[in-house]
Amino acid sequence: MNFLLILATVFSLSYAAYSDLEKEAMLDAHNYYRGNVEPEASSMAEMVWDDHLAQLAQEWASGCVFTHPKKNPDYKGVGQNLFLTTRRGTPTDVVVRAWYNEVQHYDYDTKTCAEENICGHYTQIVWAISKNVGCGVELCPILISETREYTNAWIVACNYSPGGNHRGALPYVAGNTCSACNPGENCRNGLCTPCDLSESDCDCKRQCQHCGTLDPKDCSCSCPDGYFGPACESFCEDTNRKCRANPGWPVRMCGRENYVQTKCPLMCNMCKEGPRDPVC
Repeated sequence: MNFLLILATVFSLSYAAYSDLEKEAMLDAHNYYRGNVEPEASSMAEMVWDDHLAQLAQEWASGCVFTHPKKNPDYKGVGQNLFLTTRRGTPTDVVVRAWYNEVQHYDYDTKTCAEENICGHYTQIVWAISKNVGCGVELCPILISETREYTNAWIVACNYSPGGNHRGALPYVAGNTCSACNPGENCRNGLCTPCDLSESDCDCKRQCQHCGTLDPKDCSCSCPDGYFGPACESFCEDTNRKCRANPGWPVRMCGRENYVQTKCPLMCNMCKEGPRDPVC
C-alpha cells in the first residue's frame, strides 16, 4: 500500500461522514431556503433526511473525485450537488448557502441562467418535488477534478430524490405559499408536509381555484365539474392523443399516479366535464 493510499485511509477513518448535528444543520438549511423562495412557491415539499441517499453520497465523496456519477444504476432518478473547498473545518450549512446563492444568476420567467454562470445547484435545492436528501463529506489528501488536483480539500456531496433539473421545466410553480399543496399535506414554515392541523406550526393555506370549496377540517378542495387537482387548478380534459384512442392507453394504466393520469384525467375518471371559468 503506497503512502497516499495509507494517508487517504487515515483521513477517511478520522473525518468521513457528517455527525447527527451536522446532518440536522444540512437538512434545516435546505428547508429554510426552500421555504423562502422568491417568487413564492405554491407547492414546495418539505425535505426529509434519507439515510440511503446519505450513504451513497458518503461513498461518492470518499472517492475524492470531483465529478458527478455517469451511467451509475444506483443514481437512477437521483440528483446530486457537489461542493469543493480547501478551507479548514468541516463544511455544513455554508455549503447550502453557497449553492442557493446562484439564485442571483437565475431568471425564473425565462428558466435560464445568466451567461457564463451556473444555476443548477440552486435549482436542485428548490426543485419542488425533491423530498429526500442525504449528504456526505470527505477530507481528501488528493482531490481530483476535471481540470486540476487539490491537496487537503473537502468534498461535499448531497443526493436528492426525486432528482431535479429536468430540461425546460421550472423548479417550482410560483403562487401564494402552500396554496396548492398535494392532498393530505398542510403547510409548515412555507413548505408542504403531512403535518397535523392541531399542531401550532401547522396551517391550512390551500386556496381552491375555479369556485372550488375548501373543507378546513382536512384542508381539501371539492372541485366543480370541469376542474381537478389539489387546488382545482387543472381543467378537466384529456390532452394526449393516446387517451381513449384505439390503439391507445388502456384504462388499466390509470390505477396509480402516473403520466397517464396527468394526461388523461377524463379517461381515468379523475373529474367530470364542465364549463370553463364557472361563475361562483
